[in-house]
Amino acid sequence: MKKSYLICHTEDSSFYIPQASHIERNDELMLVYTDEEASIDAKKEGVLLIEEMDGVPDNVYIDSLKNREIIKQMLIKYPEYYIQ
Repeated sequence: MKKSYLICHTEDSSFYIPQASHIERNDELMLVYTDEEASIDAKKEGVLLIEEMDGVPDNVYIDSLKNREIIKQMLIKYPEYYIQ
């Protein structure tokens, strides 16, 4: 099945927290226009996404204990990623 989204990790993004698992649009298939639309599709398919976590936007990052810990550590190391 072709999916509009990918689960990604990054080290050099100006938006995504380093090493944290997150949803991005599958640019190769272009089934949706934005990462936000890709997140909606991921949720419809049962991917759990973080909501209401201090410092991060809703529905961007994969919701798992390991990923939450990575996010907490990276926000300490890179406070510029913290969202008010």
